[in-house]
Amino acid sequence: MLEGCTSPQTVLSQVSDVGTAAARGFLSRVFVIEIDKRGPEARIAALPVQQWGEYQAQSGRSKKQVFVQEVDRAVGAPFVIPSGGNPTRPQGRYGVPAYPAYERHVKGFIKSAGEAEKFLAGRIDRTIGLHLTDDEIKEAAVQLHKAAKTISADAKDKLLGLVVLAVLEENGPYRLSSKIPRGDTSLAYLGPSVLQKDKYLAAELDIVKERFWEARLAEGAEMGEREGEEAACYFCGARGRVVSSYCKAWPWFTTTWNCPISIKLKNKDLVETTAVCPRCYSALTYGANLFNKLAKPIDNWLTKELFSPSATAVGRSISKMGTPETIFGCAYVLPVLDNVLDDEDYCLDFVDGINSMLNNSPRGNRVDLHLQEITGFELQLPEEMSGDDYRLTIIYYSGDVSRGDIHLRATIEDVVPSVARKLKNITREIGNLAVDTAAELYPEVSEKYRAFLKKCYTSLPYLLSTSYGAPYIWKTLSTVLHRGPISRKRFLLNLAGRMNELSRKLPDYRELNDEVIFYIAFSEFLDKYNRLIAVETGNGGSNLMRNWRELRRMIAEGPVNELSFQNAEELGFAAGYLVRVFSRQYWHASNGKDFIKHRVMTFGSSLTPSAIWKRALARVDEYALKLNMHISNDLRQRFAVVLMEYSRLKDDVNRDKDAFMAAFWAGYALAGDKKEPGEKNE
Repeated sequence: MLEGCTSPQTVLSQVSDVGTAAARGFLSRVFVIEIDKRGPEARIAALPVQQWGEYQAQSGRSKKQVFVQEVDRAVGAPFVIPSGGNPTRPQGRYGVPAYPAYERHVKGFIKSAGEAEKFLAGRIDRTIGLHLTDDEIKEAAVQLHKAAKTISADAKDKLLGLVVLAVLEENGPYRLSSKIPRGDTSLAYLGPSVLQKDKYLAAELDIVKERFWEARLAEGAEMGEREGEEAACYFCGARGRVVSSYCKAWPWFTTTWNCPISIKLKNKDLVETTAVCPRCYSALTYGANLFNKLAKPIDNWLTKELFSPSATAVGRSISKMGTPETIFGCAYVLPVLDNVLDDEDYCLDFVDGINSMLNNSPRGNRVDLHLQEITGFELQLPEEMSGDDYRLTIIYYSGDVSRGDIHLRATIEDVVPSVARKLKNITREIGNLAVDTAAELYPEVSEKYRAFLKKCYTSLPYLLSTSYGAPYIWKTLSTVLHRGPISRKRFLLNLAGRMNELSRKLPDYRELNDEVIFYIAFSEFLDKYNRLIAVETGNGGSNLMRNWRELRRMIAEGPVNELSFQNAEELGFAAGYLVRVFSRQYWHASNGKDFIKHRVMTFGSSLTPSAIWKRALARVDEYALKLNMHISNDLRQRFAVVLMEYSRLKDDVNRDKDAFMAAFWAGYALAGDKKEPGEKNE
């Protein structure tokens, strides 16, 4: 990015904060003070207060308007919003005289020129290449006070602003133009000149960029610098001038840590730990800004799901009530081989791809890869970076970044883009499957419920978290992205635990039906993942059940003498299906009693394979006789086959109880007789 492949306009938008949402308020009130120092005496005047942008209505139904800044103008006065300490005090170094003003500052400008002078004096001393006399600072403060008095102090939004000192001098970043510099990427328009009519103030972005980098380097030098042949850069080995690696753009590395920094060194001697040459320091600053801009928060709904206990239904419900800590995700992409960037065309494609990731917007007919469903946060991988000659690194973290208080959740390296693409294709199919399964359970699936299912079941982090639980989410996500084996057994263990808990709510089957949808959907995901992506499978001791539609057709309509089951899971599905068929007749014969709750789960006991065998399958004729129920001979024969199969597969059932129970409830729910969401069984 530093090789000159990127225009100064783009560089300044990426290494400063002018394009961020946090900068909007500052750019809604821009105070430009024109200072012409080209004559024997400086002439100073304030431009009318400007808005570098416009208010636009938010998308959707909201009528609230949001200020959207003109980044092409703002890069002429780039600034960095302080991320730590007291933001209202002068901090770091300023490349050009562009100073963010907070509400207390703006109110001070309105109140008196003295308050404006205090604001300017503390910042001018920290500005690269700016020299103003005391009288010039006083006059600039007077002009700032006059301009500020024209705005209302009772605005509904916060009184934020940006103060820009447009100093006209030899070799400075600002000059006069005979026309408004629109469409010129080397210039940025600041406003019409007050001191010289028919002229316009413009910023030369090459000089602005140079001053900006000087300011960043000066921040590193605050913690020490060295010069001479013995001063060597830690990263590239260049000799000459080096500064400390302290970088305000990268608060992940803070000088308050005792671990990476010797406690014997004072702050001004931190250059003795990691020394960095000017070029590498610029690269560090650039990389830090790119990382910060690529980082996106995980959606609040998904964060709640990630930290929900997977083995308890009640725990999942309770955990979704609170406000979870925000988790951020960042993904960056690099070529497998470093030397490919020596090729100028390849380098240009790489820079274009990074810029596309930052803009996060589609480009013409290019087929970019959107991976939010896979990572959980907003991520667009450009077409030119979606080949297997690139690798993704994904980092999840939380905490207060401004204080260097970082909680690193996970680092997933060497993700092959084609694997991510295949996973995205699979999850899209799983989302459709979840909707189709819901249509089997309910007579009508509302658009709201359909959208909810699609949102959840197309999200890979949601699927893995619900299956394996919060303690395993990051490890399992890494395993899947690296095509490793994942356990079906743990998924069934957690699922059966939730189903067992929800069965106590009978005859309300709504939440139990949701778990059945998840069982069908994630089973399909595992099957496709193992067949299409995984290098080796991890069934966890349980064979996959055949497609449930095929199995249901065989149980309901197939010849009795051809009924057979391959494992405990298929047997559980058959048992659930037949018990549901019998329970419908039982409900009518018993004046509305739920068969499972009334006869199988007596005295609040838990439902187990043994209970299903002893209290349901083996006693169907007994219950029918007591209630004078008519059971068809065909149904009796199918019950008899399931009983015989239970005896044959008893060892498998005891070994895979969770698989049997999960499939039992699936067979029970998918035996027909659709009900509205929340409606009782019969």
